[in-house]
Amino acid sequence: MRLFVPESAPLPVAGPLVGEQVQALLRDRDIEYRPQHALGSGDAAERTLALKGGERGRYDLLLAVPPHAPPPPPLQDTPPVNEAGWVTVNQHTLETSVPDVFAIGDATEIPLPKADVFAEGEAKATALASSRSAAAAPGTRREPAGPSPWWGWYKS
Repeated sequence: MRLFVPESAPLPVAGPLVGEQVQALLRDRDIEYRPQHALGSGDAAERTLALKGGERGRYDLLLAVPPHAPPPPPLQDTPPVNEAGWVTVNQHTLETSVPDVFAIGDATEIPLPKADVFAEGEAKATALASSRSAAAAPGTRREPAGPSPWWGWYKS
């Protein structure tokens, strides 16, 4: 059995130690781990795939996640949305380039998987940051003292 993934390590968001542990589990089960192998295309009828590096092969079971793309935001062509279509945010407060405007979830450009567990943490961080902003004196902005609770465990 072979496992092809586009990332350089398993679960990069969980850190290198978890990645090493996952690789050990795969080795113990005789599963060949092939990092940095992104899927280019596949043919379901023929049960074949082509990797972006040119390697081709047949498969018995293919589990694939489509590429992440930003959803069309309601604020298309506005300051918080970058050229690629993602909403750019401060990674600690999730505030956009527009003061007191925050964004969470799949539309944001942060290096985390697009999963509801992260959006839940982002919502808590945004609530904290926006409440700090609301409590600041008019005309001033309160900057966070450090990483927000949801982001503090993440090590890139």
